[in-house]
Amino acid sequence: MKCGTTWLKALMFATANRHRYKLSDHPLLRTGPQSTFPFIDTHIFLDYPATNFDNLPVPRLFATHFAHGLLPTSITSTCKFVYVCRDPKDALVSKWHFLSKLRSKGLPPSSV
Repeated sequence: MKCGTTWLKALMFATANRHRYKLSDHPLLRTGPQSTFPFIDTHIFLDYPATNFDNLPVPRLFATHFAHGLLPTSITSTCKFVYVCRDPKDALVSKWHFLSKLRSKGLPPSSV
């Protein structure tokens, strides 16, 4: 779904690391925001470097679909969270407009 999380990741990474990188060598100029945030959902139960939070650079930024209550207490007691939630109807309309732009002009219009 098109919910603004990519934009939010870029904004958070740029803000949290504003003194770490020069504008000319900023990671967001070379890669997308998804590569700057480890996505821990698929690797949480494996011995994967992203799940060992000590290996992540400070400030530690990561993305997950897990509910706040499912995260370890060591994270939830000391970390700050940004929670992105969007009205499902709004997400559906946004996705419909996005897919309509991708649709071939020769095909009949989509209907909901």
